[in-house]
Amino acid sequence: MPIIAKVNKAAPVSAGVHQAICYSVVDCGTQPPFPGSKFAPSRKVVLTFELPDETITLERDGKPTVLPRAISATFGLSLGKKANLRRELESWRGRNFTDEELRGFDLKNILGKNCQLNIVHENRNGETYANIKNIMPLGKGMTVATEVNPQLYFSLDDFLAAAEKVWPSNMPEWLQGKIQQSDEYLTIMQREDQPAQPVGDAGEKEVKEDDVPF
Repeated sequence: MPIIAKVNKAAPVSAGVHQAICYSVVDCGTQPPFPGSKFAPSRKVVLTFELPDETITLERDGKPTVLPRAISATFGLSLGKKANLRRELESWRGRNFTDEELRGFDLKNILGKNCQLNIVHENRNGETYANIKNIMPLGKGMTVATEVNPQLYFSLDDFLAAAEKVWPSNMPEWLQGKIQQSDEYLTIMQREDQPAQPVGDAGEKEVKEDDVPF
């Protein structure tokens, strides 16, 4: 009998409403559109959330460690009237942005903030994928959770302006790969002919108290 090796793919995050904490905000630069898409290239940001109510056991430092599961969503980096990012952030905050905030809102403000995610399942090519459908504020009386994963705040502009290109140590490889295909990264790397090295650490945590989550 053959000895078969294969990838043990984890089941997708369960569908439904989950409490979540945003622990990662990553600017991925200007990304090419999907093949066959009519959309132009646009700047993207990836938000990643951990889910306290669903866990997974992973090996860290040679020991099994129970961690909250995570799920990401990609948005255009825009607060325009029809922008998905604006719609979801306003839903999460429970109010619209002010005119002043729309002139420039630092996404670092959402790090460590609690919300609820409505997660739906989508079947594509025989596979089931979990996608974030809506971001909502916590319900009344819900307990605020603290994130377990180290926070990650990545500004591509700051990264490219640095003399030494240093990846945060907790930057997932798939995000590094996404950033490396951005227009900004390719332009700077071709000009400097200087490959980035995967070392460093995450950005600092910012805590704010307000009538809205952020």
